[in-house]
This record gives sequence, C-alpha cells and structure tokens, in this order.
Amino acid sequence: MENSDSLFNPKSRGGVIGGKGYNFQDSYIITQIPHWLKMPNFHSFIKEGIDDVDIVFKENNITIAWHYQLKNHQVNKKEFKEVVQNFWKISQRPGIKSEHYIIACCGLTEDISSLWNKVKEYRELIKIFDDSKLESTKADIVTGIKKLEILEYTDFIIEKLTVDEFNYKLSEDNIDHLRELFRGRIIELPLCKQER
Repeated sequence: MENSDSLFNPKSRGGVIGGKGYNFQDSYIITQIPHWLKMPNFHSFIKEGIDDVDIVFKENNITIAWHYQLKNHQVNKKEFKEVVQNFWKISQRPGIKSEHYIIACCGLTEDISSLWNKVKEYRELIKIFDDSKLESTKADIVTGIKKLEILEYTDFIIEKLTVDEFNYKLSEDNIDHLRELFRGRIIELPLCKQER
C-alpha cells in the first residue's frame, strides 16, 4: 500500500508528472518545426491554443488550422475516445477552417493500434477500388469504431484523423537523440540543401 505522505505519491508529484508532459510537448514541437517550415503557406504555430498545438497556414487570405493533441504515453481506448470527441467538437466550431486533427503519442494500445492500421490501409484502398468493392472493408472498420462507442464519429476518424506515433522517449539527462533528430530535419530544409 502506498504511503499517502510519500513524495512519490502521484498526488504529491503533480508538477513532476505535468512537467514531463510539457517536456514531451516541447520535444515534439522542436522536431516538427523543420517539417512545418517546409510546407508552403506555413504561417505560425500556437502552443496551448485551441488544442495542445495549433498549426496555422495562410493562403489567399484564408486561414487553415491543424490541431494536435500530444500524449507522452501510449493512448488507450478511453483516451482515444476522449480525443476524438474533443477534435470533433473543434471541427464543429463556426468560423474555423480546420483540415487535420493529429494525435501525436508514444504509440497506441493494441486494440486501438489494430483499428488504426485498418483505417490507414482503407485510405490507401479507396485510391484504387470503387465504393462497391470496399463496403465490407469499411464495415469492418465500423465494427471496431462501434466497440469504442464512438460510431457517430466514423467519417471523421476515417477522413480527418491522423496518428503520429512519436517513439522518442524524453530523457532529461540525455538529449542527444532529440538534438540529432532536430539537426537532421533542419539540414533537409531547401535553404540548407542549397548551402551544402
């Protein structure tokens, strides 16, 4: 039994636990900045905006947003459901043109991972097969979504959701991997390539 007065008790470690989550957010953002900079019309990013991170693109006076939920752990069934519901609510807000909704995490639990792999495969299959050939394939995905009790979000999951499994574990005493990841992505930017 855990000692309630112990500083290792989760209630006593709120700042430490929260800090690790924020460190993960910062690590993820740092590694993604070069990727975002390569995108035409990239304008800015907002940390802790509508979501954990919002990416803003501007084109012909039109603002488009991408929304990220960042999780420094494997996402389980309950959390996946909560994130999808939250993303869907954002998608329904008037006046916001949002294109992508991304869960960036350290993986998915096995049940969610299986469903997500089917969604990714289905997205590839719709490029080469017509709807009549894919009815039973989509039905298989719908069955998986139904088990999560989020059936009403089926089209949203299939069409708008992305999962970015970011497997880098932040180690505060060794950030060499993060540094190399950032450096590698920076030197791939067009401006850096021209200077090599």
